[in-house]
Amino acid sequence: MMEENSGQGQTGRSGRLTRVGAWLGGVFASLGLMLAAAAPAAAQLGFFLSDCLEATDPDDRLHYCRMHATMHGYGTDEDKAASAIEAARILTDRGEFEEARSILESDRIFSIARVIEARGDVAFAQGDLEWADFEYSMALEFGLEPSPDSRIRMAEAAHAYGLSLINEERPSLSLEDRLELALDPFERALTLNPDHLNARAERARTLSALGRHEEALADLDHVLDTGADAEPQELADTQRAGFHAQRAAVRCELGNVEGAIADYRTAVELDPANQDHRAALEALLAQP
Repeated sequence: MMEENSGQGQTGRSGRLTRVGAWLGGVFASLGLMLAAAAPAAAQLGFFLSDCLEATDPDDRLHYCRMHATMHGYGTDEDKAASAIEAARILTDRGEFEEARSILESDRIFSIARVIEARGDVAFAQGDLEWADFEYSMALEFGLEPSPDSRIRMAEAAHAYGLSLINEERPSLSLEDRLELALDPFERALTLNPDHLNARAERARTLSALGRHEEALADLDHVLDTGADAEPQELADTQRAGFHAQRAAVRCELGNVEGAIADYRTAVELDPANQDHRAALEALLAQP
């Protein structure tokens, strides 16, 4: 009798456990159906690059791109880089620069050339052109093939960095050191955009300050030959006058007074209100 009751008790307990298990299973199944009905398809399976790029609403697009970029799995590193770049672009357009940069600093995608370029774009939009030049230089070292638009931004950042080296005092560097260092970003700017006349003119100014007048003259000849074909809206007369006055000064250093006078005359014709050009011309004409 005791054995029979024991068997019945075990059977009863087993039955209760089975019923409880079935009830819990039903609850979880119902809960799963409710969640599935409430969540978008992408959330059920994870986030993919297609979810990021196909979203038309900017907020949805940012959400999907951010989630895909930061979640484990669900795509290659290149896919995640594309999502991170798109999320960073949206945030940059909104002025949320720190958040944009943080998305591009994930360990998994940190060293991908396109991501490094995107960090440069964030710095460029923020106005930190020196840091933008650093990121762009790194992207090129990691094998980036920049687009034509990227080349223009990169060249502008390099030009700005070169100017900052010359114009901003740095306690550990002499002026000559800064001039020498500035040649590298100017060279990089011209490699990226050979038509960047201001970068070429600044390189000429730097070369002349270092006593390399022949090289400076070659740069200024190129600037003025190229500038002669530029449309008026692309190169103002005052800027052309400045280039001529700059070449006149270099010609003086090389002993070509006649050429210098011709350049100063042209500078005065193009910018008659500039008293510096006029005074330099009169000083040369007054020489015996």
